[in-house]
Amino acid sequence: MPEVANLFAIDGPRAVVLRQAVGGDALAVSERINLLAASLARPANVTPYTAGQAFGTGATCLFAFTGAVVAGGKGLVTSARAAKTTDNITNASFRLWLFNTATFTAPALDQAALGFAFTDRLKLIGMFNFASMIDVGAYALGYGVPSLEGGLPFDLAGVETQLTGIVEITGAYTPGSGETLHLEIGVRAETT
Repeated sequence: MPEVANLFAIDGPRAVVLRQAVGGDALAVSERINLLAASLARPANVTPYTAGQAFGTGATCLFAFTGAVVAGGKGLVTSARAAKTTDNITNASFRLWLFNTATFTAPALDQAALGFAFTDRLKLIGMFNFASMIDVGAYALGYGVPSLEGGLPFDLAGVETQLTGIVEITGAYTPGSGETLHLEIGVRAETT
């Protein structure tokens, strides 16, 4: 039986091309995964979080993942990666909730209690759980595990062109003052 391997290559500033190699022979490009990024900087304080609180700024808790998705498009979120601007990893665990629209019930401020309306379940595409992060020197890095094996399928609502996320802190975490959380999600989506 031939050995199968996946090969990744950067193609442009934010796209990854996936190729499969079977028995050493590379096949044609099978899918394009675009990396969509969003960041939020929390307030300049070190007030500890408790489980169930939202990460955000003084004005919003919404991470807007824009680009590479057509209005009302469909696709698959394949991966999630997080980097934060401080290297404190003690209890740095959280959950990224992803929605197919920006119009859902969401906390408005950093450290607000997380809660969604019953009707928001229809807009939820799934979650990525970040059980821990790794201290890589001046910052911390982590990779999320999707709530559905193989990724999170989505169908954008109406004319939406973005996926929207909200981060729930899942442990007793003390952040750095003004800490920024940068998220990237891998998205394979319709292009026309």
